[in-house]
Amino acid sequence: AEDRLWIWRLHLRARTFAALSLHGVFYRRGVTTSLTQITDNRQLDFIPSYDLLLADVSEDAEADRFLPKAVRTYCAMIAFHMGKAEKYDPAVAARLRADVGDALRRMPQRVLDETLATMDTRRSTLLRSLRETGRTA
Repeated sequence: AEDRLWIWRLHLRARTFAALSLHGVFYRRGVTTSLTQITDNRQLDFIPSYDLLLADVSEDAEADRFLPKAVRTYCAMIAFHMGKAEKYDPAVAARLRADVGDALRRMPQRVLDETLATMDTRRSTLLRSLRETGRTA
């Protein structure tokens, strides 16, 4: 759940919380109407969500501790979506490339550079290219 804005907000702001088993609640990953299966603009909603996450974490008293994790998770999500871009509608794929290039340039660059230096070569090369040009290598 580290890719969910609300779970980050819970961990950053709540003094206590409980994790409960919800009998009968199921993840809908394989269903054709689930977010993981659609190929339209809704796929890009992760970008403003992660921008909010970075803003929240940047304002936290422990920003230095949490920003690397937030940036790494954002980068992993970008790489994941770029890996599926050929399945998206062409206009959505083009917008994805442009929007993630902008997002990478908005990130705290020192933290992003440190993150890219520790990622696998395939993803770091992809993300560096997107940051520089908005295109894949």
